[in-house]
Amino acid sequence: MSQGYGGKVDRDAVLTCQLFLRVAKVTLEFFYTNFQAHDLSPGQYSTLLVLLAEPAHQLSPSDIAERVGVSRPAATGLIEKLIKKRFVKRSVDHADRRSMTVSLTDKGRAYIVGYLPDQFQLMASLVKPMSQSKRRVLTDVLVELEHKVKNQKDKRVKAKSHG
Repeated sequence: MSQGYGGKVDRDAVLTCQLFLRVAKVTLEFFYTNFQAHDLSPGQYSTLLVLLAEPAHQLSPSDIAERVGVSRPAATGLIEKLIKKRFVKRSVDHADRRSMTVSLTDKGRAYIVGYLPDQFQLMASLVKPMSQSKRRVLTDVLVELEHKVKNQKDKRVKAKSHG
């Protein structure tokens, strides 16, 4: 424990978190460069992937927002940009005429299916040199960290709404 940071702080925990943030930043920059080369944003890529994964290749805008992990207004922006590229289309939901669905167009499906092999190869290249046991440990640690971050975020949102 160190008191040099305004109280008792686990210095090793702080350094580990700083390393994680640095690695996350470098990794995101690495992928952003690849997305930009293909005229995609990470959010657009994620939107196309979630639509591709659906059997009917369609979802409501709110479902897209939830699955991509963005706000509804941000999802609307992603959808609008993908509509302009003609990768998705918006239509009235046949089951509930008050609702809209967003579906992958043939052009969007061909684009993302054509893009995926290169993207997956790029992803695999980062962890392929690791042994299976190291990958499992990394996966377990990242899942645990993701849960902790989500829990902390939820606690902060609840605290703000009550105070």
